[in-house]
Parts: sequence; C-alpha cells; structure tokens
Amino acid sequence: MTIKLHKRDQDKSVDFYRKQDLVPGTIYGSKSDTASIYTNFNEISIAFKKSEGQLAEFEIDGKKVEGILKECQFEPTTSKIVHFDIYIPELDKPVITSVPLIFIGVEELEKQGLVVNKNLDEIEIESLPRNIPENIVVDLSSLTEAHQSLFVKDLKLPNNLKVTIPEETPVVSILETAQE
Repeated sequence: MTIKLHKRDQDKSVDFYRKQDLVPGTIYGSKSDTASIYTNFNEISIAFKKSEGQLAEFEIDGKKVEGILKECQFEPTTSKIVHFDIYIPELDKPVITSVPLIFIGVEELEKQGLVVNKNLDEIEIESLPRNIPENIVVDLSSLTEAHQSLFVKDLKLPNNLKVTIPEETPVVSILETAQE
C-alpha cells in the first residue's frame, strides 16, 4: 500500500488542514530535505495500524520513497491522529525503531489461574530498514508456574536484529492470582 502525501502550503495553518479532515505532518531524513506535508485522516490511520515503525512506501509529488512512520501525535480526548512524522532512512545504514511484541500462550497460563504480567508491549531494535520485522513473537510455552520470567536475552530474534535495551530486562513475568 502506498500512502499519498502532499506538500503543505506554508501560508495555511495546521488547523486549516485539520478542519478538512486532513492530517499535517513532517517528512525528513539525513539525505533529504525536511518538508511540511499532509494526508487524509483515513490513510494515515491505516498506515499507523499497519506500519508504524516499519519501512513503508509513500508517494509525494508523484515520487515514491521508502520511509518509516516514526511518530504520531493524538488528540487526548478523541485519540484522533493530529500530526505525524516520516523518516526517510538511508537503506544501507541501521536505524533504531520499536517493534511490537506478540505474546502466544497467554490463555493457557490464565486457564491455570496464573497472571501474565507483560512488562513490555514493544521492544526497541537496531536494524537495516528492510530487515525490520512486523512484530516479534514471544512464546510463553516454557513458562509453567508462578514466579517465572522471560527476559530480553530469551527472545528468539532474527540474526540481523540488535536489541537496544539490556538483556536482563524482563519482558514478561508470571504471577500467582491473589488469594481472597
């Protein structure tokens, strides 16, 4: 999916765009000029759900570029996206981004009356832009009782990823259900 972007008219305020259900943003990179842009709300919402932190294809003024949706700002009361940033990386140089963690085996532990305490929902990694995974699966099948944990060092990661947080950071811990 290619997300269409348009250059903003600098004489118009960001509120001018927001009132038309358009979302203002910024596109930047080490080898590209910073530009004020906008897109429609539906496109940026879909992009956020599908590719935040991932390399995605964008089109600006008819030119296709690969970029990473780095940050979205939300209106606090409606959770509607009000601003976004797209980073255009050098494809042959590593970038740091966050990747969501997907936990499997939670239901089995909860059926045993245990509580799964997720310490992290995502993990920051360093990788070449084209090697960024969509997510990282955390398999909880090795955890069978309370007071067990999985740490960053226990994650099964592709060889081309480097985690940027300490290996001893707990990812998930199993707790006992509180007795009444």
